Amino acid sequence: MTAFVVRDSHRKLLPRRSVDSILHTMTPQLTPELRDALLASAGQPVRIDDEATHQTYFLVSQDQVRALMNAELRRELQMGYDDVARGDIVPFDANDIKKRGMERLRQARS
Repeated sequence: MTAFVVRDSHRKLLPRRSVDSILHTMTPQLTPELRDALLASAGQPVRIDDEATHQTYFLVSQDQVRALMNAELRRELQMGYDDVARGDIVPFDANDIKKRGMERLRQARS
């Protein structure tokens, strides 16, 4: 069986970390104010504005994070399936990939 890879070299995927590793990096306690906001939000994300940094954050449930990550994974998979269906693939050559990677590393170090 011949293996193929998607030819689309402009697509850069970020390394996928598990939901649990993302959710357990830090676990601050929920304040009563935020708990009330979550209860009042009917399952929608709660917007939090940090006046000190002028950053905006959204508080969502663990189930919502998992659903978002799964939706992103499904979207990325579908893009790959679509590329294969269009024939936008090249034969998989591990030695060529290693060679190009080593060349990039040499260029980065020089």
